[in-house]
Amino acid sequence: MKALFVLGILFMLHLEGQSQNQGRILFTSVIDYSKDVKQGGAQDKAPIEYQSTLFLNGSQSLFILSQSPEGSTLKDRPDGGFEISISDKYGFSYFKDIQSKILVSREFILNKPFILQEGIEDINWAIGNEQKKIGNLLCQKATCFYKGRNFIAWFSKEIPVSAGPWKLWGLPGLIVEAYDEQEVVKFSAKSIDFPFALSEPVAPPTQGDKISRVEFEKLWTKKAAQLKQFLSSSIPAGNTEVGVTLQRIEKAE
Repeated sequence: MKALFVLGILFMLHLEGQSQNQGRILFTSVIDYSKDVKQGGAQDKAPIEYQSTLFLNGSQSLFILSQSPEGSTLKDRPDGGFEISISDKYGFSYFKDIQSKILVSREFILNKPFILQEGIEDINWAIGNEQKKIGNLLCQKATCFYKGRNFIAWFSKEIPVSAGPWKLWGLPGLIVEAYDEQEVVKFSAKSIDFPFALSEPVAPPTQGDKISRVEFEKLWTKKAAQLKQFLSSSIPAGNTEVGVTLQRIEKAE
């Protein structure tokens, strides 16, 4: 009986130790493509706001950017055009394992989801001396050039995990806020629970067809061209040719 009691105590301590490395951070993610001139930003496009979640478990993290139970939607715009909102109940998601250096992303081309597994890229951060308070956390400024954008990030050593929203990572503390210098993309933590015992394991996304990054980029270019051709063929002769840009956080080079 005494041995069973000791084992029970050890098991509870093990679970408590695990939860000390777990966390849940709720983010507001805003993407404003009207500011992104290089990607064909139009001034009449309204910012898109997502409620996003970052789950932490030791060296692993999962960021779910957007979820839409009703799936992809098509909305008319006041100028006579339309906007396509692409997602589903699983959303865009990004799993990082910094110990194994693995990144698994769930991304879309039009309304079709794909799973991409690749190595995590090291980010060349420049850590400055500037500090500010975000909520109750003392945060420090860092900058980098990543995926075609100049990012500014605010991280806190008070939460000593090298994690952040989207594909951002590599700082000696949790990235609480991050945005590019044009503020096309902005991630802002609005609620931080750390430590926090997660009810489910942090795991890579699986809902989608597996594809390499090279093949994904080729297919992206092909589908953008097909969409432009389809929409152009629907316009009466003599009208202005339609321009199509499939937007993404990674900036077009």
